[in-house]
Amino acid sequence: MAIFVKRPLAAACCLCIVAVVLGLFVYTTINTVLILAATIVFLVFLALLVLRGYSYTKIYILLLALGILLGIFRSTLYKKQTEALTACVGTQVTAVFTVEEVSHTNGYSAELIVRLETLEGEACTGKAVLLMDFASPFYRGDKVSGTFQVMPLTYANYYKNQHYQYKASGCSVILLKESAKDLVLLDHTSSKALNWFENARIQLCTSINSAVDGEAGNLLNAMLLGARDGLSATTTRNFQRAGVMHLLALSGLHIGILAGILERLLYAFGARKRVRLAFIMLFMLGYLLLTGCTLSAMRAVLMLMLVYLAFFMKNRADALTSLFLVATLILMWQPYAVFSTSYQLTMLATFGILAFGKAQAGLLSIFPKQKGKRGVLLKCIRFVISSLMITLFAGFAIFPVQWLTFGEIATITPISNLILIPLAAPFLLLGLGVLLLYPVAPFAFACRALGNLILWLTSVFAKPDTVISLQYDFLPYLVIPCVALAVVLLLIDLKKRWWLAFTPMLALVIGFVCCLLISRILSADQLVAVYRTSGKNESIGFIGNDGALLCDLSSGNTTQLQEGWQLLQEEGATSLDVLLLTHYHSAQKTALARFSDSVTIYALWLPQPRNEDEFTVFETLFEIASAHNIAVSVYSYDTALTVFGDGAFYVSEPVFRSRSKEPALALTFAFGNDILYYESAAMSEYRREIGVTVDNLKSDFYILGAHGPVPHDKIILREGEIGTVLIPNEDVLLLLSIREDASYLVFEEKYRFLLQ
Repeated sequence: MAIFVKRPLAAACCLCIVAVVLGLFVYTTINTVLILAATIVFLVFLALLVLRGYSYTKIYILLLALGILLGIFRSTLYKKQTEALTACVGTQVTAVFTVEEVSHTNGYSAELIVRLETLEGEACTGKAVLLMDFASPFYRGDKVSGTFQVMPLTYANYYKNQHYQYKASGCSVILLKESAKDLVLLDHTSSKALNWFENARIQLCTSINSAVDGEAGNLLNAMLLGARDGLSATTTRNFQRAGVMHLLALSGLHIGILAGILERLLYAFGARKRVRLAFIMLFMLGYLLLTGCTLSAMRAVLMLMLVYLAFFMKNRADALTSLFLVATLILMWQPYAVFSTSYQLTMLATFGILAFGKAQAGLLSIFPKQKGKRGVLLKCIRFVISSLMITLFAGFAIFPVQWLTFGEIATITPISNLILIPLAAPFLLLGLGVLLLYPVAPFAFACRALGNLILWLTSVFAKPDTVISLQYDFLPYLVIPCVALAVVLLLIDLKKRWWLAFTPMLALVIGFVCCLLISRILSADQLVAVYRTSGKNESIGFIGNDGALLCDLSSGNTTQLQEGWQLLQEEGATSLDVLLLTHYHSAQKTALARFSDSVTIYALWLPQPRNEDEFTVFETLFEIASAHNIAVSVYSYDTALTVFGDGAFYVSEPVFRSRSKEPALALTFAFGNDILYYESAAMSEYRREIGVTVDNLKSDFYILGAHGPVPHDKIILREGEIGTVLIPNEDVLLLLSIREDASYLVFEEKYRFLLQ
C-alpha cells in the first residue's frame, strides 16, 4: 500500500483538494491565515532547497505547502467572486446575464443556469439559477437584462440537498422572475465552436435513432454520446436499481473501450505507435467536447492523455499520481465541482480501484496463467475475481457518497456488473459501425438486438428487491471507523501483509449484514408511521419489513408527494409498495407523472370515481400508471383495504360543503393491537350537520388534520376510547373541546410513532 510513498506530487495534489474543500466551508479570515502560513512554509523550504541543495524531504514538504496554498487561494478567490451576489439575498436587483444552460422548461415554468455579467450596473462574474413562472423565451447563449428577486439556494429545495446540485453548477443564488415584464433580449452571444459540437451531437443522435429505433437507440445515444434525454424514466430507474448507472455516465469504461477500439483499428492499418497515440489523443479531445465535457469523461480523457504523454516523454505514468493531478486540475478550473456527485463518484471509484490494486494482484496470483483447457478455466476464474474485486473496491470507495447522498445501495451490483459490462464493448463497437460504416443495416440490426438484450437483463436485475436503505441509525458507527481504518492501511506499507487491506471492507459488509438482520428481527412486529403537514397539505406514511405505503391527503402536487416520500426514505424505504390517494385533484396528473419518474411504485390505489370530473382524472392517472408499469387497484370508500399482512385501512368518503373546494376526510388504520385514526378538523362540524354524533371509536393515535375547510364551530372528538390526540395546528387547539380521558400533543410539521 503506502500510496503516498515516493509520490510527492500525488500527496501535494491530495492536500490541494482537501484545501479547496476546506476553503469553501470556512470563513475568509481563516483562509487568509492558512494562506499566510502555507506561503511562509513554502518560502522557507524553497530557500533551504536553494541554499543547501537537493533533499527529497524538502521537496516533499515544499510541494505539500504549495498544494495547500493553491487550494485555499482558489477557494478564496471563488468566494470573493460570489460575495456580490450572496450579499443581495432578499433584495431586488437589476442584472445582465448570459444563459449557459436551460435545465428545463414547460408551459408553466422554467429553470435556467445563467452567468452574470453586470449587477446593478457593476461588473459581476458569478453564476445563478434563474427560476421563472412562465415558459422560457431564451436559449443557450442569449444575453438578457431585467429585474429579479434574489433568494438563497435553499429556497427551491424540492428534495433533500437539492441546493448542492445548484452549487455543483457554480451557482450561488436563485433569481426569481414571476413575469416576462422588463426582460430584454440584448444579443445572441453563444460560442460558434460549442454550437458546432452541440449540433453535431444532435445530428449523430438523429442518425442513430433513425437506424436503431426504440429504446435500444436511446440507450446507444446515452452510452456513446452521453445523450440521456431520450431514455425513459423506467429504463433509468432500472439501471439505478440494478447498480449499473455508471454504464449511462461516460467514464473510464467508455473512454477505455473507445480508445482500445481505435488502437486496434489503427494498428490494423499499419500506423506506428506514436501516430496511433497522437490520433487517439486528438480524437478524445474532440469526443470530450462532443459529449458535453462531463466531469467523469473529463477525468478519464485527461488521465488517458497523461499516460500517452508519458510515453512520448519516454517515461512511465503513475496512475495514482495522474488521478490526483487530474482531480486537482479540474478543481483549479471549477472549484465548485467538489459539490458534484459525478466528480465525487468518478474520483473515488477510480481511487478505490487503483489504491487496492496491489491487493487484487495478490489475490489473482493464486490463480496463475496457464495454457490449455486448464488455462481457459483459470482465465475465467481470474475474470470473475477481477470483476468482483473491482466492484468491491470501487463500491467501498464510493460508499460514503452512497450513504450521504443517495441513502441506498443496490446489492446486486457485483452480479449485474459481471454480466453487463462485457456487453458494453461490442455494443459501443456496433454503435460506431452504425455511424461510420456502410451498409448500416447489419450493424443496426445487431446493435438493436444487443441493446434490447442489455435492457432486458437490466430490467431482470432491477425486479428483485435488492436495493437496501442506508438510513439506519447504526450505519455511522460502521462507516466512519471502517473508512478511517482503510485510509490508515493505505498510508502504511503492508509489505507481504497485503491481505490486511481487505479487512475494513469485510468488516463493513459483515457488520452491516449482522446489524441489518438484528434490526429487522427486532422490528418484525412493528410498523413505523410518519405524519407530516404543511399548511393544508398532509400525508401519512407507513413502513415495515413488508414494504412501504404513502397515503396522500393533500392537493396531490409533486412537492407534497416528494416530501412525504422523503420521510419514508429517512425510515429506510427504497421503493413504494402502495401509493394511496384518498380523493381526486387535477394536479395529481402532473404530480404522478413526475413522481413516478424518480420513485419506484408497485401499486396505485385509487377511490371509485363518483362523477364525470373525477372519472376524467382517474383515466389520466390510469394511463400514467400503465406507462410506468404500476398496478392500479380501485377501492370503495369505507371498505377494508388489507395491507402489511393483517393490517386494515379504511378511507371514509370525502365530505364537501359549499364554503370550501377541499374535502374533509377521515381514515382508520389498524395494525396489530394499535389503531390510528385521522380526521380533518372540520369533520366534527360536518358530523353534527348530518346528524352523526354517537359512535364507539377505539383509537390509540387520534390525528386532527388541517386539510379541508377551517372549522367555524367547536371541535368535538368522536366518542369512544382515545389514547393520544395529535394536534399539528395551535389554531385547532383553540377550538378543541378537551376530554379528560385523553392526552394531547401539539407538534410542528411531522410526527413519528410506532404501531405494534
